[in-house]
Amino acid sequence: MTARQIFKGLARAEREVENLLQTIFAAELLAPSKILWIVSPWISDVEILDNTTGAFAGLEPTWGRRRISLSEVLGALMRQGGGVVVATRTDDHNLRFVRRIEAAAESAGLRDRLLVVFDERDRLHEKGLVGDDFFLSGSMNFTYNGIRLHDEAVRLELDDEVVADARLNFRQTYGVPTK
Repeated sequence: MTARQIFKGLARAEREVENLLQTIFAAELLAPSKILWIVSPWISDVEILDNTTGAFAGLEPTWGRRRISLSEVLGALMRQGGGVVVATRTDDHNLRFVRRIEAAAESAGLRDRLLVVFDERDRLHEKGLVGDDFFLSGSMNFTYNGIRLHDEAVRLELDDEVVADARLNFRQTYGVPTK
C-alpha cells in the first residue's frame, strides 16, 4: 500500500486523522526528515501527541504525562537536526502559533533550522505536510477544527515518486531553512 485516503466526518473516521498525525509525528521524532514542510492557510498549536500514559516518553524524556503540542514536536525535531518550514497566511490566529515556534527555535539556538513563509496576498489555500518519505494532503488545516471537528478529506502518499514531486514543489514554492 502506498496511499491511504481518509474521509473524516461525524460518525465517520472521526479519530483516524488524529491517530495518523500522531503516528507521523512519532515516526518523525524517531527519524527526522531533513526538512519537514507544513503548509496550512490556518495553523494552531494543536495537541499532536497524547502522552498522558507516557507512551511517547522515550521520544522526548523531558515531556511529562500530558498532551504534546505541535510547536513542542517541531522544536524537538529541530533539536534533532531537522529543518522545519511553515507556510501560512498572515492572520492573527496563525501569528500566535508562529510566535510560539519562533520563540522555541530562538531559545534553543536553532532559528536557522526554521523558515516561516507568509502568504502576503492571502491566496494560500494549499494544505500539506511533506517529509522525506511521506506526503499528507487534502482539505484539512492544521487547527483543532480541521483535525478534530470539520468534515475533511485527507490523503497520505508513500509512493517515492509522488513524495519526491511534493517535496520538489514545496521546496520551490516555500523554500528551505538556512541550515
